[in-house]
Amino acid sequence: MKILAISYCLPPMAYPQAVQIGRLLSYSKMQVCAVSGGNNVDVSGFGAHVEHHVVPLNEKRGFLERIATRAVPFYGTVPDVYRGWVDAAYKQVEALIANSGKPDLVATFGEPMSDHLLGLRLKKTFNMPWLAHFSDPWSDNPFRRLQVLSKPVNCALESRVLKQADVVVFTSSETVDLVFKKYDAALRRKAFLLSHAYDPTTYGVQPNGSPSGPIMMRYIGNFYGHRTPKPLIAALAELQRNEPHTLHDVRVELVGGIPPRMMLSPEWKLLPPGLLVARGSVSYVESLCLMKTSDILLTIDAPADLSVFFPSKLADYIGARRRLVGIVPPGTAARIIRECGGRWISPGAPTRDIACLIRDEIAAARAQRADVHVPAQPEREDNRYAIANVAPVFDDLCRKTIEISQAWRVS
Repeated sequence: MKILAISYCLPPMAYPQAVQIGRLLSYSKMQVCAVSGGNNVDVSGFGAHVEHHVVPLNEKRGFLERIATRAVPFYGTVPDVYRGWVDAAYKQVEALIANSGKPDLVATFGEPMSDHLLGLRLKKTFNMPWLAHFSDPWSDNPFRRLQVLSKPVNCALESRVLKQADVVVFTSSETVDLVFKKYDAALRRKAFLLSHAYDPTTYGVQPNGSPSGPIMMRYIGNFYGHRTPKPLIAALAELQRNEPHTLHDVRVELVGGIPPRMMLSPEWKLLPPGLLVARGSVSYVESLCLMKTSDILLTIDAPADLSVFFPSKLADYIGARRRLVGIVPPGTAARIIRECGGRWISPGAPTRDIACLIRDEIAAARAQRADVHVPAQPEREDNRYAIANVAPVFDDLCRKTIEISQAWRVS
């Protein structure tokens, strides 16, 4: 079976989306023709069954476009700044089909959501079975920069994609609930789940945890917007004031981008030198090494009543098999951390409660180092997120998409 995969982000891009979708296509048993953006073709990250074509995005912007970017509130938000890539990618796909024939299936992967607009166009022209994969929600995403004028347009585009695609795929049940609450129940029957995945072969030969030195707690990822280290800083300051002995052999590292304004916290400045350190960004390969050599891996998200997001970083955390701690809202990440034996608390919880959780996890990490009895954790579900188990689900969904499309044609 041959599938045409449309994903603007693919290796060698370093975006999390590129890593996740590249991994999925690499482990698929299908014959894959992949079309992506960027400037370089990855020749090492895919197996022989993946044929990779790169269509660069013309990033040269004229005078009027530069004005529009600054002056028009909804410019670049319908659905995103990659919409200009769709025409060039469509021409590439046309040429591929002319030379090699129609594939059995087209699969589009958003973000960016412009990938799905290309899917709409291909569905209309070639009437191929179509699977649309969403790593994030579209019009309901609280982090998307949607203005008053662009919101209804994005809702309309989302509706067209959901109605025209034969199968739509999401990374969490919470996302499905959020997206489909505004649609008829019949449309929801198109929705299926496919989680992010980790690849156990990518961590190298690093030992599990830090064999010596301070207890190492790491957050790996970027901070931006309302996602800040503030709850962590406040909790560490609380422990330093009231139980300083619990931190005497601890180092907490923030690995990734962090705005300078977030490092101006007076409480951070009062912490002992070396306790909380901002390391800056590292390569993806190095981030996996840092995960594997940590005692505790920390997930932090913005406050919310409910979060539907499955951070791809969390899948890699799970594969590292370290202690998982989340300062996250109720929702997807909290559920997955709990299923994999970790613990979580809301970023809006009292600082003392967050501090107690961190203190207890540090004590448990010390006990693991000393090889003494550690209180039993819930049964872990790590393996369900391994790529060897996730890729076959994707292949099954591809086959199901073709079956559903054929059934529609018959009816």
